[in-house]
Amino acid sequence: MVKSKELENRAKGMFTKLKKHINEEVTIEYICYGKLKTYKGELKRVKDFINVEIGTMGIPFVGYGNAIFIIYSKDREVLYINSSLGFDYDKTDLKEVQNEQRKIFGDRIVDEEIRTKEQAVKEGEEYLRQSTILAKKNKLILQKEGLALVKPETVKQWLDFIEKKGEDGYYYWIIKGTIEMMKKMEEGVPYAEAMNIVFEELGLSGFQRGSVAKCLTLFSKQGEEFKKFWNEYFGYKDFDGVVIPALSHLGK
Repeated sequence: MVKSKELENRAKGMFTKLKKHINEEVTIEYICYGKLKTYKGELKRVKDFINVEIGTMGIPFVGYGNAIFIIYSKDREVLYINSSLGFDYDKTDLKEVQNEQRKIFGDRIVDEEIRTKEQAVKEGEEYLRQSTILAKKNKLILQKEGLALVKPETVKQWLDFIEKKGEDGYYYWIIKGTIEMMKKMEEGVPYAEAMNIVFEELGLSGFQRGSVAKCLTLFSKQGEEFKKFWNEYFGYKDFDGVVIPALSHLGK
């Protein structure tokens, strides 16, 4: 039986090999809810034990419903392989996902991630508590700021939205992000530049960013134009809805 430390070192070796091919074209074969899929694109980032970012996609090494089988270079050199992966992989139970991670990464990595997540939960609870205080304090201010920016025909929808979500600590940042983005758009700041400034400054998650994009599509005077840009930015040119970017993490 392969020891945990050996598994960890083996994985680290593959990550090192992968990183030598950043900015190069690679092919990835991965299991997505029990189905084998293939994707080819530029390798942009490797996050050890977590995921790879290829083209417009972020795919976890071993995560909920998704796991990478193999990654190879343009010359067919194998850069990463999970030989223990079953081609019917469809794990969505946390314990089952963690057991799969232990098979390829070893116990220490998974146990450390569990401790990190527990700490993140505590920090998240405090973040939400503080955000709820801010939301209740600034609800009317954000409502007024938004009224000066939204399309006239969506005023009632904006008021209803603030009434329902205006005191929610999580949605506080979505509302604030929407307003700040509309301000940048009114100033003529390019969409990509505005996103980099606002999303990074507010520290929005992938879901929050996608929610801001939905709000902008509905409320902004440039809504349809922004929606087109946003979807194309993530590689979905003909998508009818609004793409919600998923930030993949170990065990997620």
